[in-house]
Formats: sequence, structure tokens, C-alpha cells
Amino acid sequence: MEAGLKRDQERKRTIDIIDLTRRLEDSMAVFSGHPPVSITRHLTAGKDGRNVEKISMGGHTGTHVDVPYHFIDKGFSSENISLPSICGAVVLVNIAFKDGKPITVKDIQGKKEKIKTLKKLVVHAHWQQTGQSYYKDYPTLSVDACEWLCDLNIEMLGMDTPSPGPFGQKGDEIHKRLLRENIYIIEGLTNLDRIKEDTFLLVCLPLSIKAMGGVPCRAIAITSI
Repeated sequence: MEAGLKRDQERKRTIDIIDLTRRLEDSMAVFSGHPPVSITRHLTAGKDGRNVEKISMGGHTGTHVDVPYHFIDKGFSSENISLPSICGAVVLVNIAFKDGKPITVKDIQGKKEKIKTLKKLVVHAHWQQTGQSYYKDYPTLSVDACEWLCDLNIEMLGMDTPSPGPFGQKGDEIHKRLLRENIYIIEGLTNLDRIKEDTFLLVCLPLSIKAMGGVPCRAIAITSI
């Protein structure tokens, strides 16, 4: 028993768990055209003997996972998410902030071999805006970068931005190109600046909800310290 306790203590000293998830709050900013977030009291402890809350929001709120059904009617939906495809060792691609300029192949090709091996990457674009500003003029993938990643047969792309593509038709095409290849997209990650390694263990657990094109998730990074 003492040996087991010692191992647990050593483990706590050698790993760091970093929450990469945006907190859901009542009336928080959302992507243009998406349902607002409403978190209200349904029952109260003083009156009803317990506190029970009611939540109303869109599936693409905060940190969430996009699946093919988001843009493709015959694509698979949320109940078919493969956890091994969105959890595991991932490559962190750290990109200097690009004000209004797309993320290009040149920005990410230095990690090509690791991306080819792990099939999962997270792009840290240093997008730290808050409120409604988070959804305006954020860094996006260029068409060439999107094609380059598809050619590498990746399984998952995570970003600290609200979308891999810009708002509007051009952004829709980036989404469709990735989702046609059954590439999961994790949007709205945060706290990526706390990760100091270029690979880390990602645990991403979307809510188990049927027939959705995107579902909120809890995402954490496990790194060595």
C-alpha cells in the first residue's frame, strides 16, 4: 500500500494536467447566427429542496468537436465519434500571431514528419481575443494548408480559433474539405500557451449526444513537468 502511494505521489510530480476547455456561461459570445447560451435556474434549494439548472445552447458552443454531418448530410454524426481519433499523442504547431493573414503550408511544414506519424495536430495561433471579438478576424487556414493536411491523411485538427476557415462561403469550403476526409475538427481550444512541448497527450471527451454535427467537449492536455 505504501509503495502504491509513493508511485501516485511521484506521478503527480511528473505530469501536469492543463484544461484546454472554454468555460460555458450564460449569455456568452457565440459564432454569428448560432443559438444563444441560456443557463437558468429551474428549481431552487430554498423553494424546491434542490438546485436544478436548465441549459439551452447550440452544439458548436465553446470548445467543441465538428464531425462530417455538420456540413455533409450523409456524413457521420456525433454518435459515431471515434475517441481514439481525437485522443492520444498530438503534435503542437506553434504559430506566431498572424493579424488577418492565413496560416500557410510554410507555417506548419516543419512538423511534417511528426504529423505524418501521429495523424493529429493542434494549431496554436495565439488567438486570445475575448467576447464577440473572438469571432472576428481570427487566423484561418489557407486553402493550400488545408489541402496539405488532407494529403497527409490526418485524423484530427485542433485550433485555438473558432473555426479553421473564415466566416462565410470560403470558411464553409475549408470545413467541407476537411470533413469530407472524415477529419475531426476541435475548435475553441484555450490555454495552449501553457504547453511547452511540441507533442503532448490530448484527452478530448465530447458529450454523448445523438445526431449532432458538433458537440461540446472537455479537452485536457497531459504533459511532463
